[in-house]
Amino acid sequence: MVPSSYSPKSLTKIDAIVLTLQYHI
Repeated sequence: MVPSSYSPKSLTKIDAIVLTLQYHI
C-alpha cells in the first residue's frame, strides 16, 4: 500500500490535509 518513494515529508503533508478535512467535516 505504501509507495517505494515513501517520504516522511509527504506523510506529514498528507496527514495535515487529512486532519484539515476531518476538522472541516
